[in-house]
Amino acid sequence: MRITQTMLSRNMLDTINLNRNKMNTTSIALATGKDVQKASDDPVRFSQSMKFSQAIKKNEQYLRNITDANAWIDFSIDTLTQINSKLFKAKEIATQAADGTYGEKERISLGNDVNNLLNDVLDMTNSTYLGKFVFGGTFTQGDTKPFTLEEDMDQATGAPLGTYRVDYHGNDNPITRRIAESYDIKVSITGEEINSTSMFGSLIELRDALNNNDVNTINANIDILRTVSDEISNKVTNLGSNKNQIMLTQSRLETANVNLASYLSQTEDTDMAATIAKYSSEEMAYQVALQATSSVINLNILDFIR
Repeated sequence: MRITQTMLSRNMLDTINLNRNKMNTTSIALATGKDVQKASDDPVRFSQSMKFSQAIKKNEQYLRNITDANAWIDFSIDTLTQINSKLFKAKEIATQAADGTYGEKERISLGNDVNNLLNDVLDMTNSTYLGKFVFGGTFTQGDTKPFTLEEDMDQATGAPLGTYRVDYHGNDNPITRRIAESYDIKVSITGEEINSTSMFGSLIELRDALNNNDVNTINANIDILRTVSDEISNKVTNLGSNKNQIMLTQSRLETANVNLASYLSQTEDTDMAATIAKYSSEEMAYQVALQATSSVINLNILDFIR
């Protein structure tokens, strides 16, 4: 087979283009620091790097959820702690009023104090965080508060009876946050859990007993309020345990992401020293090809590039 000048020139041009493409690929690796940019670069390594990247992104979302969960728990614990301080004050008032030296007027005055405590606790149980009621469960309906003070009515006549109760309008589904794969953690308590403590009932009963100078009922509510306070404290403790679990999960996720980032780097990052040497070798081969082609087809390098 006869080798013509045209065939020789074409082969040399193909060689130059091949070397140029190699240089281009290597220069991209140097510029980005990544050996694997797309599946065609290395299907196996590209697939591995995608899996590592996706795992990192998923863990980063869990870590954002953890930040939110911590804030919710801190707010819930702080609010419940304030509520408990009001209950402790109410118990102190009940103990004080049970003293035989107190008369009707003094007890009525203390009844006003308990009524203020009742309103304070009611406001606290209707607390919001980021626009959402903290103790309303997952049910929200407009601006409807989870807890409202309602007057009892005669069912037959509809006439007010002069007695009161606190109604709950939320649900029993706790607010949760997903902090790991298939792991949702509770970040607050529901109004049903608060209602189960008879907190509002005991405060209302104590207030009315003070206003009615009912010493026996006042005495009875001392122990009731102590029990209610203990139950609220237990709920605070449970939320604190959840916070500890969140912190452990956060530590595991952060460690996992450090390891995943290392694996990702090993999979797709460029060995800079080796790649620089590779680029130098490819550039030399390119220059040699240019010179050889110029000599064969009698073109100078500038004319060839042009």
